[in-house]
Amino acid sequence: MSINYRNMKPDKPQTKDFLALLIPKTENEKLEFEAKMIQLDFISGLQELMKYRNIKSKKELAELLGTSPSFVSQIFSGEKLINLKHLAKIQKTLNVKYAIISNLYLRHKNSFRGNLASKGFHTLKITPNDIVISRKKTA
Repeated sequence: MSINYRNMKPDKPQTKDFLALLIPKTENEKLEFEAKMIQLDFISGLQELMKYRNIKSKKELAELLGTSPSFVSQIFSGEKLINLKHLAKIQKTLNVKYAIISNLYLRHKNSFRGNLASKGFHTLKITPNDIVISRKKTA
């Protein structure tokens, strides 16, 4: 059976059936889906880092990490999920630091900056290696 995706209409039964297949139903399916989304986000950032560090291929990344090219390909394809040990090895090898930032932080980031400003601080600069908070110059 083949489905012509261009002719699918949101209100047709075949579309609803197809879309229902994509939606995780059980708690385990939801967790698996969320893990894959986190991995995709991580891989996207890793690809940007590879460009920045002039790492031209997954094979070159595998050599730097001391692992097989097939393992790196499996990570990039989502066939294998990255674990904390892999993350630690990437951090050490590429001299980067990964951080987990909660939604709470993202929601309150602007109010955090505003609060610092109200206390006499001028700038907040966060870089991969440092956090710099400077005071407003006083007359």
